[in-house]
Amino acid sequence: MIRMRVFGRCAIYNDPISPVIKNPTIIGWNALYRDIDLTIERRWNGAELLRRMKGWFTANPERMIDVIESHALLQVSTDGDLIVELEDEVHLHRLKSHLEAVFGDQVLLRP
Repeated sequence: MIRMRVFGRCAIYNDPISPVIKNPTIIGWNALYRDIDLTIERRWNGAELLRRMKGWFTANPERMIDVIESHALLQVSTDGDLIVELEDEVHLHRLKSHLEAVFGDQVLLRP
């Protein structure tokens, strides 16, 4: 299994950047007739995290998801990094070639 971090070109600084989840999402509720002190924590999956990069990346995150998921699993690592998981070097080469054909140097994969 090969794991690579996903980087996109920053629309503001033009540097390759990768989103990292620092804290899990905390969801709570407001009720109409009572106080509800319940919350749940959950981590975003890879596609949810990548969608949050709209406007931050020069590449379209929805298109990035389509290309990546046609070759690999898009995930969030236990450290909170946006990663792709691939079976072997052949799949990695195909994904990198497809990303370059669609996005040029705007989307990168790094260990």
